[in-house]
Amino acid sequence: AHFLAAHLALDEEDGPAAFASLRRLQRIAGDLGDPGLNIRMCIVAGRGHRLVGDAARARVWCEEAVAYARRVGYRYVEGEAMVDRAQAVLLATERGWL
Repeated sequence: AHFLAAHLALDEEDGPAAFASLRRLQRIAGDLGDPGLNIRMCIVAGRGHRLVGDAARARVWCEEAVAYARRVGYRYVEGEAMVDRAQAVLLATERGWL
């Protein structure tokens, strides 16, 4: 439910609501230890930070998602995480931060 709420908040460009859902999701994902949920949470967190213009934090979250996916061998989400990482780098480049 929190994962869906975070996605919906991002779709509505509501950063504060997305981050509230992501904080709850992060606790749950950590408690469960589910690699897929943890990776997806990192990807969505990166998207949330990109939405509010925080390219640095977006990149950190996406780097975590890529590293986690590689560590556990989840190739099917590694590519998605890499695309989100590239978008964070692009945002930073457009803003002159890189």
